[in-house]
Amino acid sequence: GEPLGGALVTVNRAAHVQWKYDGIPEATGGLYVTPVPAGSTHTTVDGRFEIDGLSRGSLRVSVRHTEGPPLILMPVELRAGGVEDIGDLHMLAGATILGEVLLPPNVQPRGLEVSITDSDGTVRAPLDSAGRFRFDDLHAAMHTVSLTEQPGLVAAGASMAVELVPGESRPVTIDARGFGMTEVVLTVLVDGNPVEHTLVWLSPADGGAGSSSIFGYCDSTGYVRGFMQAFGAVSVSISVPGQDRNPTSLLLMFHDYRTHPEQLELLPGERVEATLRF
Repeated sequence: GEPLGGALVTVNRAAHVQWKYDGIPEATGGLYVTPVPAGSTHTTVDGRFEIDGLSRGSLRVSVRHTEGPPLILMPVELRAGGVEDIGDLHMLAGATILGEVLLPPNVQPRGLEVSITDSDGTVRAPLDSAGRFRFDDLHAAMHTVSLTEQPGLVAAGASMAVELVPGESRPVTIDARGFGMTEVVLTVLVDGNPVEHTLVWLSPADGGAGSSSIFGYCDSTGYVRGFMQAFGAVSVSISVPGQDRNPTSLLLMFHDYRTHPEQLELLPGERVEATLRF
């Protein structure tokens, strides 16, 4: 409840934007905040501030101190030639997340990072050698904490929602053990021959990890390589490009959908190499 002196106050222009989509009569949109401040100052010892020379319109006011999260007001509507008193602002204590990530087998935390997303944007933090991370000075709000995808090591999707209250330190554990990746190297032959641009699909055999995923397109030798989430047993299907391609279009017309009778086993950190004949 004490006046806060020395806090940085920044004002940015905030423009209303709208998007319209075919077949949807309602317009959707929001506020776009310009990156260059329209004005800034610091609070006096009694916590007051004043910024002159602003043009009318929508504004975002940000108050930031050395401790705790910034206070954001948006939109603040300023009339032409007017004076806008936004009243008393109460800065709340920031919250802290003390987290750890449970990683897939054979995956080390070095080089991995975690991101946190809220209404202000995205902030990232690296994992330490024990897979731990920390975020300080967070708003008392709902946040999404996610392990960032690292191709070849961890797949996207390991995340959790966390609702914070002012001043708390919240322990968080992200279980990413099911998000390991497998290197897959395939040579695909269709009726004994490679077919360029053949589309390859991988599908979890039990259907529990989601629908089919596009793995890639074969080159002229039938070769295709990439990384996939280690689903365990997966089935492999192909779609062969047809000969009736429109020469003026970049799109391939696929037909002759086939599924291989054998399954592949995708394990975290492993490499699977196979020649599949369809």
